[in-house]
Amino acid sequence: MLKKILISLFAAVMLFTSARPLAVEAKELDFTQEKLHISLGNVLQYYNGQQYGFMDVLILTDRGGNVNIRRTPEINSWNYAGQVASGTVLNVSMINATLGSGHEWYPIREGQYAGCWVCGDYVKDIDYEWRWMTVSTNSSNLNIRREPVIRDNIIGSIPKGRGVQVVYRYGSWRYVEYNGRRGWVSASYLR
Repeated sequence: MLKKILISLFAAVMLFTSARPLAVEAKELDFTQEKLHISLGNVLQYYNGQQYGFMDVLILTDRGGNVNIRRTPEINSWNYAGQVASGTVLNVSMINATLGSGHEWYPIREGQYAGCWVCGDYVKDIDYEWRWMTVSTNSSNLNIRREPVIRDNIIGSIPKGRGVQVVYRYGSWRYVEYNGRRGWVSASYLR
């Protein structure tokens, strides 16, 4: 399975760069002098001595709620582009991060807010963990939450014994996809 994922990621990167072949470095693999580091979700490219990187990150607030997205990397009412809920996963450029209004800002690469900026105060690193797991609760359904915290609203549930696709890992929480719904579940109830 891992071999198929690495081959797929290598093919996707080849299409993305449309340049001469880059190497995939994962588990000590190194095919050329130029390297492509992959942690299965977070990609960092080196090309002609330049570093280009993007990664999926978790947007998380201490209080829950929403995070404002801006058209430029600064806090002004005129550059408000919209909001994302705390607990959302965004793909951002780590290399093109910049300072503005006393904060670090990351440009969003994909989705509805591609080309906009998110404040680094709310950006948390997550690990990519693509695997199938089974819900193993003692008696009832496993709650799916909007954020990886107990206090957060329940947005769905998964019956005991059902399989679920795990996508990301953040501490003791897993970001899952189940029946078209995405959200966070406690890892202690997955086997």
